[in-house]
Amino acid sequence: MRKIVTLFILCILSARANAAIVTYEMTINNRWDPASYPIGFPSESHFSWLGGGTHNSNVSFWQPGSLASPGMVRMAESGNVDKLADIEVQNAIDAGNAFSKIFEKIYTPETPPGPGSRVTTFQMSSDYPLLTLATMLGPSPDWFVGVSGLGACRIMDESTAKMGER
Repeated sequence: MRKIVTLFILCILSARANAAIVTYEMTINNRWDPASYPIGFPSESHFSWLGGGTHNSNVSFWQPGSLASPGMVRMAESGNVDKLADIEVQNAIDAGNAFSKIFEKIYTPETPPGPGSRVTTFQMSSDYPLLTLATMLGPSPDWFVGVSGLGACRIMDESTAKMGER
């Protein structure tokens, strides 16, 4: 029998328009705790650094069922998003395929284990309407959660998105 575990991360996004650029504020609420997942819950549970960027359809950093970029592999194995954000997203920015990078060096919660929240902002524009970001679910070296190429048209003012890992 195959067991499917779903982990929900609640992201609350709100947008503030400024000309052609929109700034989003994102709140990530980590509700992964022993009360919700009592069997085999890891003692040092946490979300790692958060990384990714806003981009167009000419670039992809990961897709479910496909090979991940080296930066995504590093994030999934170690929780470090420096290669993803500072190299891969920056290269896409330099090539004109990305607008901004997201690189948050803060754990959620700040002191593992337990639930916690983090707030960050990012910018999108009509030329770069896609959002990719990810964070490792520690302490496992291969669990992560994120979005790949989430379209701006799917992010509404004061919206709530539930991202699940299966």
